Amino acid sequence: MKKIIIKFILAVVIPGIFLLTIYIIIDPFCVLRSYSPDYYSNTAREHVSTEMFIYNNPKYKFNSFIFGSSRCCFVNSYVWKDLLEKNTSQTDTISQFVFQGWIEDLVGIHQKMQFLERNNVLCNNALILIDVPSSFDTTLNSVKIQKHYLLSGMPKWKYQLSFVQRSILKPYATILKVKRSSNLDTITNDWRKDNRLSLERPPRRTEQDADRFLVRRPDTEEISKPLITPNFEAIFRDMKRFFDVHHTNYRLVITPTYYKIRINPADWKLLCDIFGSENIFDYSGNSRWANDMYNFDDVLHFDHPVGWDILHDIYDKKDSINAINE
Repeated sequence: MKKIIIKFILAVVIPGIFLLTIYIIIDPFCVLRSYSPDYYSNTAREHVSTEMFIYNNPKYKFNSFIFGSSRCCFVNSYVWKDLLEKNTSQTDTISQFVFQGWIEDLVGIHQKMQFLERNNVLCNNALILIDVPSSFDTTLNSVKIQKHYLLSGMPKWKYQLSFVQRSILKPYATILKVKRSSNLDTITNDWRKDNRLSLERPPRRTEQDADRFLVRRPDTEEISKPLITPNFEAIFRDMKRFFDVHHTNYRLVITPTYYKIRINPADWKLLCDIFGSENIFDYSGNSRWANDMYNFDDVLHFDHPVGWDILHDIYDKKDSINAINE
């Protein structure tokens, strides 16, 4: 029995203590301590978004928000602000923030709105990016540890434990994922700092990394199965209540997909019934960008010029038409 205990200590306890010590020192996910907005881990994107909002909001008083997944990286919030100022009636100064998670589902977007409401934060403008079908897949977030405890209501210790468990399961990958400075905008949370420098349409790519497009997409669009369950319908209706309470100028965007998946007609009708068709813009399926690989950064994300076109299509029809016809 004594030998078994010694073997257990040598094989499990000592390596576990060593890995935990390394984890605490390195803090690879940047969740154990507070950091300035330019020092973070790529992995825990929602944690970064939430912590940056908490860090910056007392100074910048954010009142306009872009919600969604990693596709938010390709929408320039400064262009969004410029179009809002030019083409809408805004009585307050617009202060925008990109409140995103890497693999964001509708539950996560809803939680962020509830968080804003609990903290009495105004929402004068909102842009919500909905991805078909991934925005409706609530299993992905739990795998990627996306839910910040202030949003989900999870106990803080349990939230921290989830990162420890992940580091134990993949110790070498975790140690290599050290925190690093990035190209993150430390005010608005845009993925690119240079977004603040240009309000012009980004240049179209002339070449792509073929390794990003190894999966062949269908020649014709695919209609998604119905995705709006009663739970999701309740979320959408509470979002509408949130917008009504805040008198929010909002737009919902069904994003373009490399795989040409179109939102189900029944889901589209329900969204129109809840939000009004004038507030929803559908770019799913065989959209104007779907047949050209150069409109995508990879099989999951449209590229920056497409993000520019979408914003102008929503808020400035004339500029959008000119840009698309270039």
